[in-house]
Amino acid sequence: MLSNIFNCFSSSSYDVHAAQAANAAISKKIEISVIDIRSVEVAPPCLLAQASLDQREEETFQRVSRQVSHTSFATLWPSQYAGGNLESIPPHMTGDTTPEIDHGAAQHAPGALCRAAYRGRLDVVLPLSITPGIDINEVNKKGMTPLGMASYANQLDVVMALLEHPEIKANAVNHLGITALGLAAYAGNLDVVRALLQVDGIEINAVNENGEAALSLAAYANQLDVVEALLAASDINVNTVNHRGMTPLSLAAYAGNVEVVRRLLQAPGIDVNAGHEGSERALTLAAYANQLEAVTLLAQAQGINANTANKQGLTALMWAISKGHSEVARALLQVSGLDINSTDERGSTALILAAYKGLGEVVDDLLQHPDIDVNAANERRNTALIVAASRGHREIVDKLQKRPEIDFDAKDQDGATAMMRAMRAGHSLIATSLMLGAAGRNASAAIAILE
Repeated sequence: MLSNIFNCFSSSSYDVHAAQAANAAISKKIEISVIDIRSVEVAPPCLLAQASLDQREEETFQRVSRQVSHTSFATLWPSQYAGGNLESIPPHMTGDTTPEIDHGAAQHAPGALCRAAYRGRLDVVLPLSITPGIDINEVNKKGMTPLGMASYANQLDVVMALLEHPEIKANAVNHLGITALGLAAYAGNLDVVRALLQVDGIEINAVNENGEAALSLAAYANQLDVVEALLAASDINVNTVNHRGMTPLSLAAYAGNVEVVRRLLQAPGIDVNAGHEGSERALTLAAYANQLEAVTLLAQAQGINANTANKQGLTALMWAISKGHSEVARALLQVSGLDINSTDERGSTALILAAYKGLGEVVDDLLQHPDIDVNAANERRNTALIVAASRGHREIVDKLQKRPEIDFDAKDQDGATAMMRAMRAGHSLIATSLMLGAAGRNASAAIAILE
């Protein structure tokens, strides 16, 4: 069988190209299965055609069955025009004038309300909003409502007008299950977010098809002002967990949005370790993504558990080492309460992984830990010394063999010692060093006995 960093099989069976492919597959799995980027990277809801809004489309709608009255129209206009103040309304916007989209007839093109909302065409949105046969909550081919379109496109005037409609569904979702609030939050449209937060019954914690609420979307998109506005809401859930076990804090940490991470850590009730059993947590995601500043903030957070592991038994420290992120690994080694000898599902410790990756500085820091077990072996009986010797990491071999408790005679599952593995791999200098080291220690022991 072939090897990767978690197996540390014998060097005789090691295929470097296969191992590289295996490691690449691990990264791909994280991007696709653990971090479902698709769920938060929202594409523009509708790429509008360049044709004008009054272009006739093949489909037709019902004819207008009644003339719109001034009174009914005023109820849909922004509040400053309410109360019958029709003198302030442009003449072409009253019910006496057929909407632009209708070509003078009582017909309109499908999706016209959505397109007008997206473009900020209040002069079209208002008459269409009160035209019989037009659903204020209509859904276009992309699954977007007019309110969702306007919210995403930061068309505040249109949003305000639509919110005054008595039949508006402020919590309607698009094809990804994202509400208008979620779309505005992701896009960073602060004024729209604030307007939506004032709506009675707004579902601030509503989640999309992948379990992300508006706060999660804003945190991932690095929309700090929006995060602030959402956190000010009394019923905000700061620890909402998506289907893959990620919280707003997790998403911000993974993306390296340091100021958002800092702000979320100050939020009352924040759970820095929140997530599903076996899922990645904020600290492990930041370590995986090499987000040093985020890792540093999280490592200092009250109540942080640096020993939380995923289904494969990988902790934040193990992720950092296995990805070669030395600075992150060294920062994690400063966290209090760290289980330095915890193992992954293959039985490898942080020291074994660091020896495999050739991370000399990380090995130095690990060896300084008072509880380090330098002779710990994984499921194939590979110790850090055996792994470093077979990989040709002479500097690490030298560091390890200086430890008084190092076991030169430890054997892997094939019965090979570190020296034998070094010789098989063609690392003659390392093999010689190990032989002399073992001989010198044995000589010292013999002399001690004679004395």
